[in-house]
Amino acid sequence: MQFEPENFRAPSMKIFLVGQPTRKNMKTHLLTLASILIPFFSMSTPAQSQPPAKAISGKVLKCPMPLAANEVDGKTVICGQIKVPENWNKPNGKLITLTYARKMSFNQSAIADPIIFFAGGPGGSVLASQGSSSFDFSFLRQTRDVIVWDQRGNRYSEDLRCPQNVQVPNAAAIDTALKKLGKPKFTVRSNPEAILTWTRQVEVISGTARCAAYFKAQGQDVSQYNTANTVRDAIALMEHLHYPVYNLFGISYGTQVTLAIMDYYKKNPSANLPPIRSAVIDGVYPQNVSSVEEALTAPYNILRVFTDCEADTVCGAAYPQIKQRTIDLLARLEASPIKDKRGKAIALKDVVEVLHTAVQLQPELIPYLPRLVNELAQGQTATYAVLREIIEGQVTILPKTSEATNGVASNPLNPITSETTALAADLRAIANRLDRLGKTTSNLAGAIEEAKTLSRLYIGVLNRYLIDSSPEERNKFSDTVINFFASYPEQQNRAGLLRLSNTLTGIVAGELSAITNQMSEAEVRTVWRSLTDDKVLQRLQEIDVMTNMVVKCNDRGASFKIDRALQRYRAFPAPQLIDSLELAAYYQARCEIFGSAVPEYSVLPPVSSDLPTLVMNGARDNATPVEYGELAFKTLSNAKIVTVPMTDHGVVRYSKCARDIAHTFFLYPNAKLDTSCINAFRPVFVLPKDPLPQAKKP
Repeated sequence: MQFEPENFRAPSMKIFLVGQPTRKNMKTHLLTLASILIPFFSMSTPAQSQPPAKAISGKVLKCPMPLAANEVDGKTVICGQIKVPENWNKPNGKLITLTYARKMSFNQSAIADPIIFFAGGPGGSVLASQGSSSFDFSFLRQTRDVIVWDQRGNRYSEDLRCPQNVQVPNAAAIDTALKKLGKPKFTVRSNPEAILTWTRQVEVISGTARCAAYFKAQGQDVSQYNTANTVRDAIALMEHLHYPVYNLFGISYGTQVTLAIMDYYKKNPSANLPPIRSAVIDGVYPQNVSSVEEALTAPYNILRVFTDCEADTVCGAAYPQIKQRTIDLLARLEASPIKDKRGKAIALKDVVEVLHTAVQLQPELIPYLPRLVNELAQGQTATYAVLREIIEGQVTILPKTSEATNGVASNPLNPITSETTALAADLRAIANRLDRLGKTTSNLAGAIEEAKTLSRLYIGVLNRYLIDSSPEERNKFSDTVINFFASYPEQQNRAGLLRLSNTLTGIVAGELSAITNQMSEAEVRTVWRSLTDDKVLQRLQEIDVMTNMVVKCNDRGASFKIDRALQRYRAFPAPQLIDSLELAAYYQARCEIFGSAVPEYSVLPPVSSDLPTLVMNGARDNATPVEYGELAFKTLSNAKIVTVPMTDHGVVRYSKCARDIAHTFFLYPNAKLDTSCINAFRPVFVLPKDPLPQAKKP
């Protein structure tokens, strides 16, 4: 992502992601780049009869983030900022800036009431995700404007950024300390205090405590970064934009914000609030779900496969009571393993791994799971052996083609011919060092025109590649730099730069490698100084990790209790499926560090509302399982609910069917919905006599 040096004349494209290096020093212009949809939690109840939230000021400005190639800044997308109090109870105190983008409707006679979108996280930046097909919302822009904005604490709205050199001042020392600490083998029967003591040590070593101290030293009031304040921020934004009516749309953590707004409106009926017409919540995490439930997401999804089988006429007849038989099988395996025909033991961990892999990573295996359990319960291992071969890549099965498999659109470079002899005059002196590059791309050609050194050429080519790439690709690159290079100075050499360059896709990997091979050692060091600039790295991430921790602790500190978690896990029908039971303890320790821990365990009451609402779930949502959406639905008196089979988190991201359902609801929120298209996604379960896939013979 781009680097802009002092006294450097920017090209016509003025988006800079990685700062350009200079000979003496450099100045970094930052952009936030991120995507995702990660789940999470609820807010403290706002006080009743609060005055309506209003922005202190606002302005329209050039969009600070990269836009999709088909967007025109100021025409199809109009960006702006508002200023609001950091503490809404102190309106004359410190102000923070919130950034938004109005994605204008394609319709020349658009419906007057727009959709305002609430992204996931907490800590996820929807603005940094522009350019991703998951967040272009073209299906909604056929009829309405769509407003996207970064919530407080996110990339373009006062993000809570802990510098890498603060969090990880000495990576080698931290690695050594964590290795020395080790990880005990905890179970649902472990002592909760022992688990909490261990996670407290991990969080201190890993840098959470250093970040908390840093925020305090900077005068940042982290207690104000919570869902309750985000609700008032949203109201202030809606009031500032002056649309006559609004529709709410949240995915993941954004559903928590959406529900909290609905709750706020109900509790403040006399306030003069911007009118709201309808709401869609997709991938739901309601405030009355205890945070200890997070560790049960995959177990819920695994058991639901067998519930769905029982509900299917054919599968249910072939495998009667298969859910209970699965529970019984896991208990049996916990006591003793099964042996295959060769006498090799199949242990509990082996079967649990297959179940988790199917639900979380390889959904094409899901139709085989009832048969797997049915056979293992009888001491047969044929299906288990085949699934193992599929997981290990020895057998290939092709999932059925469907809209649900549509991924994020890639952004390949369009190579054109450009000889290094076409260098600008200021590059002629080093032209002989570039002759190995041969034919190249338009990105390289543009970088050559601007570069005066090879280090600047490297950064210029990289910047153009990252600008043209998807947010997912940008985030992957920054993760690689952070995890393998930024905190390891010994890796910041020519060999390391070649390894990093070759993690990229397409022609650019070869271009960057060729440039690297031509650079002097001093130029290599200059590039590494630019690449490991903390501000750049932080803003390339898809989610602000510290924002995630802070908001979750402020919202739900009272429900992060490892003792309650272990009680819940022991009572779960299949505790053998739980693979992250320390999660509640991690957050309990984090909340203590940030000063937001609450002594007594509690969970907030459900949100009730009569606003027309569509509740959308994915049957294999790996962040917020179906059970959460069903729980929210129970107290929404004017709601519809739809669960899309075989679909992951945020169903509108995966199929035209889900997008059409959401769009139709926004058009006609009180009409009956035709959801029959979801039937195409239902799995066809493998029956006892069906042939199993076979490995191809060489």
